[in-house]
Amino acid sequence: MRRSGKLAAVALVSLLGSGCHKKTLPAPPPVPTSQAPATATPHAPPTPATARPHTAPPPVSPTTPEPAPPPQLPQLPQPEFRLGQALTPEEQRANNVLIDRYLQQATQALASIGSHRLSNEQKSSVAQIRGFMDQAREMRSTDVLRARSLAERAAVLAQDLLSRMK
Repeated sequence: MRRSGKLAAVALVSLLGSGCHKKTLPAPPPVPTSQAPATATPHAPPTPATARPHTAPPPVSPTTPEPAPPPQLPQLPQPEFRLGQALTPEEQRANNVLIDRYLQQATQALASIGSHRLSNEQKSSVAQIRGFMDQAREMRSTDVLRARSLAERAAVLAQDLLSRMK
């Protein structure tokens, strides 16, 4: 059988390869006869009987020790204040004065705008200004610096809106 197979291959190569400039496809790899059943063809898709068994990855070598867990640190008590909020009583009063001033400026600007006809964009700005003012009032007792920032934003936006309307 081997000899006739070689003769057939030589004959096929001589017929196809003589004078032709086309590239020839490489022959498919041979199928081992020990795993393939007698009825299987070399081009048939593998069936569960002919499929190779899945091999597991090699085991992890026992010579590499696992890293030790980090040591447990003692739990420290949580502070009752934020680090950014350590203000002196004078700083608290100064910030509250600024909050009052910014809220008053924003309120006056909104009162001046109240009689004008507003576009949708201007109505959105007024709603944003009022939201900043409300947030500043709410946060004043818990976070005076953020409250001051919100009140200042409200005053700046209100003054900007007023100046654009004139």
